Amino acid sequence: MTTSIHDTAHEQAVVHLQQLMKPRGNPDPYREYDRIRQLAPVLKSPLPAALGGYVLSRHEDCAHLLRDRAFASIDPTHMDTVQPHWRTSRTAHHVHQAIGFRNPPDHTRLRAAMAPHFTPRHITELHSLIDETVDDLLDSLSAHTPSTDPVDLIEAAARPLPVAVMRTLFGLDSDTARELARLGHLTAPTLDLIRSPAQQQRMEHAGTQLLEAFRELIAARAGAQESSLLSSVIEACGGPDPANDEELVGNLLFLFTAGHETLVGFLGLAVRTLLQHPDQAELLRNRPDLAPSAVEELLRYDSSIQITVRMAQQPVHIGEHAIEPGTTVLGLLGAANRDPDRTPEPHVLDLTRASPSPLSFGGGAHYCLGSFLARTEAQALLPRLLQRFPHMSLARAPTYRSPGTTLRGIEHLPVHLHG
Repeated sequence: MTTSIHDTAHEQAVVHLQQLMKPRGNPDPYREYDRIRQLAPVLKSPLPAALGGYVLSRHEDCAHLLRDRAFASIDPTHMDTVQPHWRTSRTAHHVHQAIGFRNPPDHTRLRAAMAPHFTPRHITELHSLIDETVDDLLDSLSAHTPSTDPVDLIEAAARPLPVAVMRTLFGLDSDTARELARLGHLTAPTLDLIRSPAQQQRMEHAGTQLLEAFRELIAARAGAQESSLLSSVIEACGGPDPANDEELVGNLLFLFTAGHETLVGFLGLAVRTLLQHPDQAELLRNRPDLAPSAVEELLRYDSSIQITVRMAQQPVHIGEHAIEPGTTVLGLLGAANRDPDRTPEPHVLDLTRASPSPLSFGGGAHYCLGSFLARTEAQALLPRLLQRFPHMSLARAPTYRSPGTTLRGIEHLPVHLHG
């Protein structure tokens, strides 16, 4: 009888997992997360390729996955095992040479080169730029206020802010930064676990253009005496040599695309969440000093990074399950952030909640380099946006990123600025 109940729970959890793993925009994945966590918190997945192995949905287990050195990133060698034809994608082939998919010693070398550009001290030097950019964006939005037409807040604010910051970090002119961001947005599905044939085709087309754009930048900037992130990556990868091309171009594509798209996604989700919770929006509007705790709660409530993937590189146990080396393990970070064993009333948004940082930026050796920068940008934008437009409201339902299994976000967020 016990075995039958266990098998039924496993089968039901698999059905909920299958509902999540579709190349679509999902307005609310959290109901599926809850059911998986309740039915089978350590779920043996029957899905193929990189989706196979085990799926974790509890906070404790996902934190273990991120921080335990028994688990490693899915590097190209492991991809050859779980998804043999992955190298046929030129874009994916380059991206998987980047820091997010590398393990020591390559990961250590690349992170050492990039980390100085993301220290709190260095980000503090960007405060003036961030504040000025936010002011300019809000002024531009104010120009729309005589009109009653909806404004797409993604294109008007959530996207331009990180573009301006990435432009400065990389040492780019405005037109180049905007074009790289446009192509990066179209290329971002390469970071997702599931793609439709049409999404794959669009990704490959944009990825090819983006790779060539970075090669042109590398050729133009090689040997330049400057302190930009671009130059640091060129140096860390050994310079513009054909032997280094895949790693160098792959890292630039990954840094620019992931760094830009994850923040755009979070800013859109955060604004939507605040507009759906007017009492919390009013609280932040009246108390901008709550911005740091508000951003942490918004990251916990709905993060732009929903899933992480690791590979066991030595035998390890999670609960009663023995994980063998070479096994793929998926951590549902969105589920972990709403684990009731970690956060009381996890589906309630409370901007005053005093809780540890969510898992939205990962953990361990691969903890997101840009986490402090992302927090700084969000803390600068959100309270001032609410203060400038106190009656702002959703004009219609948002359009969610598709695919949105791994990278969650909003494509279009139409709002009425005057309510």
